[in-house]
Amino acid sequence: MWPYFILGMFIAVRRAQMEGELDARTDIESLADFFESTLSGIRIAAKAGKTRPALRRIAEVASGTFADVKSSVV
Repeated sequence: MWPYFILGMFIAVRRAQMEGELDARTDIESLADFFESTLSGIRIAAKAGKTRPALRRIAEVASGTFADVKSSVV
């Protein structure tokens, strides 16, 4: 069974797919894993002392990666 956080992320991504925000061919399990891994990395970076601007840049890069994946699938 998935941890609750990953399950919640999967449900959110699946809902986006069902509502047409993501292409039906999108690998939503991998996308949920990507989000979970990115957020875990940001939490670790924060605990390690990264500044808030640095954490925002990490999130922006991840968002750009997601946008690239979404646009290449659609």
